[in-house]
Amino acid sequence: MKRLINLMTLILMILVSCTEDGMPNPPVEVEVQLTNTDGEPTWVFQEGEDILFEYSIKNLTDETLTWYFDSLFNFQGMFTVYKEVAPNPEMPNGGVVKIGAPQTGKLIRDARLGRVLPENGEMKVILSWFGDSENTYMFDKWSIFYHDERNALPPGKYFTEFEQKINLANFNPFYGKFRIDFEVG
Repeated sequence: MKRLINLMTLILMILVSCTEDGMPNPPVEVEVQLTNTDGEPTWVFQEGEDILFEYSIKNLTDETLTWYFDSLFNFQGMFTVYKEVAPNPEMPNGGVVKIGAPQTGKLIRDARLGRVLPENGEMKVILSWFGDSENTYMFDKWSIFYHDERNALPPGKYFTEFEQKINLANFNPFYGKFRIDFEVG
């Protein structure tokens, strides 16, 4: 009886982790957060304070995962910042204004068609609003190109929002849409 219960549990786990096409969902966890320069997660920043944008994808398996670059990793659109605007003469109903991303759209990659996420490992990106290379980290030594000059965000309510699609070998693609609201005071 115990074997039957274990078998049924295993079958149920397999059915739940697979989709209609028979491919399992990707065994990854993606985390997006904002931190201060001390690495503390926060959603409130002082005017003139640098904002660090962190993105990590963690492999939740004991095996390496291959990540292909035919994915729409959307590096150029990562952490695009928008400002919420109160009603004013130009925008009577208020609205949203696109401010931009910490990085430029320029990206140099080598000729490999993918990367390997080590077993139980992670890939991490940390970008600085001010373009401070001391506070920047890019996995696998990709180059980050920042804007020549980046002013501090003035006081107000903001959010960062972007989408990702990552293709991993032997799994359905990972889709994620991320939004973080934050404030500069």
